Order: sequence, then structure tokens, then C-alpha cells
Amino acid sequence: MTEILSQERVSTDLQCDSYLLNYLGQDCNLSLRHNLHLRRNGQVGNLSYQTMAWDDRNSATAIALRAYLLGSVDFEATLRLQRRLHFEISGDRSQAALLLCEHSPLISVGRSGSRGQIFWEPDELKQFGWRIRWVNRGGGCWLHLPGQLAVYCIFPVDPVSPRPPREERSGGRGLPHNDDPLPRFLQQLSEAVRRTLADFRITSGIGPGGLWVGQRLIAGLGVAVRDWVSYYGLCLNVHPDLAPYGHIRCAPRSNEPMTSLARERRGLVRPAHVRELLVENLQNVFGFSRVSLFTDHPALDGCQERLADWSVASSRTY
Repeated sequence: MTEILSQERVSTDLQCDSYLLNYLGQDCNLSLRHNLHLRRNGQVGNLSYQTMAWDDRNSATAIALRAYLLGSVDFEATLRLQRRLHFEISGDRSQAALLLCEHSPLISVGRSGSRGQIFWEPDELKQFGWRIRWVNRGGGCWLHLPGQLAVYCIFPVDPVSPRPPREERSGGRGLPHNDDPLPRFLQQLSEAVRRTLADFRITSGIGPGGLWVGQRLIAGLGVAVRDWVSYYGLCLNVHPDLAPYGHIRCAPRSNEPMTSLARERRGLVRPAHVRELLVENLQNVFGFSRVSLFTDHPALDGCQERLADWSVASSRTY
């Protein structure tokens, strides 16, 4: 069942220490073998949602997802909201939260990133009004621009990514098995993005740093995990100005700049449609029993701006 709800104001702002997950290294050529059983469950407006069983072993069917379809949100406000939602979900693992928004121009640097991957001089960044923000997620340097979809997944990792049976983990040959649910969680997150790109007839692969189309990164993945609840997530280029990406290395071992949905489609892409498909694919892959849609959160009072359905790329010269 899909709902559109309002939420009461809560005034607590909590700080969390971080257990970090550095993800997507050189040996992460991941593929998913899945058996999907889809069932139409309802429709609200132009959004369709389905319930699925992930190879008949998905324990997330009792978990409800709160999806916040936000506008342009201040980056620091997003970090504060993540901490707050992380605290709530750590105490109630029957729920998960998803934030979808855009950010004003800035550079965030994860655990695999460095200043050497940013090719602008400090004076140039100061002239642009762009700042560098070091964060505790996996992944490297991400350039956030209007037209890029920032996705924050605050999920209880264990329930949404259950461990497969022992015989599967050991390959059926009595080999040592891995009880860590994180690789499966990251595979599922990557698969949801891959399906979203496939909905636009874009073929992508999972590799170092995120999702790739040919030799170009189109979506960066990087998460952090504390108390088996994830935060951060991914950034997906819908139709940002791609010129600045020639001045930053967003993926290891690649000098090619990032690409976008609009570039690969050779035409305009509606951001609202991208958000719709991504939410649907996340529900299908993780098997959430219900999705509740929100367009605001009390903690973001005054910190977000509504987005037009079409964004206008910057005309700045880089």
C-alpha cells in the first residue's frame, strides 16, 4: 500500500559517531542472480508500486519505506537530517527512510578521495563559491550540481539484506562462508540503479566507484554504516552541466569525466520520472511492504527550495 502522509515535528538533533564502509574497490565486478516475483499492489497518481520477493528469501516484507521527495536542499541540512533518521531507525528497524534531493554546487570527498583528484586551484573554487566538504562515506570525490539526483538511503542493513542460506554462502562445497550482509546490500542498491537506467534503455555495468556506461561513470555509490543502519548512498547524474566534470576525477583509475542520463539518451529527461522509477525499483529490489511519500520534513524548515520539473544547466564557463 502506498500512502502520502504528513509528519509531526520532532525537535531532537542527534550526533552519531560513524562506523565507515569503504565500498567499490578494484575487485567489485558484481552481478546479481535473482528470481523476481512481481505483484501489482496499487497506484497513486502516476506512481505505480509493486511488491516482490527477492529469490523468495527477502525478510524486508514487513519494513515500511518513507520516501522524501525533496527539492534543492542545503548539504549540511541533509547531513543533520540523516543523523536524525539514523537514530530513529536504529531504534525501530521496521522502517527505512529515503531522501531524494539536489544540492547547490559543492564537492564532497569520501574515504577514497583526495585533494589531488580535484584539479581546480583554491582561488578558482573560491571564485565559483564552491566549497570542499570531507565526509565519512565510501567512494571518492563527488561534484554536486543542479541536475544531479542525490540519494540518501537510511536502511536497516540486516533486515533488508538477509544472509543467504549457508550452502549458498559456501558454494555448496563446505567452503568457509561470509555472514556479512553488507555486500548483498550494496549489490541490491547497485541493482536498483541499474534497473532505473535500463528503464531509459541505457545499458550500464557495476564497477569501481559505482555504475558505468562505457568508460564513463554515471552514478557514484558510497555509503557509511553504523549499528547496522546505512546512510549516504549515491548520486545519479540526470542532466547537470557536464563541463565541470572534466576538472575532477570522480572515479579511480579513470580520466574520463562523468556522463549523464540526458547525454546517453541524447535528449531531455524529466527528473520527476527518474525519481519515480528509482523509488519503484528500490521497493522492488529490497521488497519493502509499503512506501509512504513525503515532500517535506519538519527538520528542513527553510532549508529547501522546490525544483522545477526541468532544471536549467548553468551557463558558467569552466
